[in-house]
Amino acid sequence: MARISTFDDWVDLLKDWQNDIGLSQELVDRYMPGYQFEAKYGELPTGEIYFGDWENKSWEEIATRDPATAAAWLIAWPHHAAPGGESFGHFVERVKDELNALAGRRYGPCTVAITHAGFIAVAVSMVTGKPIASVRQPAYGDVLEFQRFGDTWILRDKS
Repeated sequence: MARISTFDDWVDLLKDWQNDIGLSQELVDRYMPGYQFEAKYGELPTGEIYFGDWENKSWEEIATRDPATAAAWLIAWPHHAAPGGESFGHFVERVKDELNALAGRRYGPCTVAITHAGFIAVAVSMVTGKPIASVRQPAYGDVLEFQRFGDTWILRDKS
C-alpha cells in the first residue's frame, strides 16, 4: 500500500489518482478554475471503538490485571464489549454513519480521511461484505480508496 508521511505525499497521491481516472489538469482547470488541493481540518467522529475501563491501557496490562475477563473477551470478540466499553454493534453503526457522511461531503473532487485501523477495518467489512474477522488490519500509513456510486461502494487497495 502507498505510504503517507507528509502532506506532500497526499498531494502526490491525489495527482496519481487523477491520472488513474483520466482527470487531466486541463479538465480540473476548466471545471474547477483555481482549485488547489488543500487541507480542510475538522473533528470527525472516526475514532476507534471505545474500550471503557480498558481505554489507553496496553493489552499486557489488561491481561495481567484481569486474565479471566481478558481471555473471555478475546473468545467472544466481536460480540462482547470491553468492560464499560462501546459495543461492537454500536461501533459498526457509527462507522457506517460517518462513512456515508464523508461520502456526502463536498470539499472538492475528493475527500481524504485519516483515521484508526479499527474504523478502516469495519469500513472495509461493510463495503466488501467480508466478516470483520477476515479483514486484514491496515498498517500505519496504508491508503484505501472508497468510492460510492448510489448505494454501491467500490474499494480500491492502493498497495
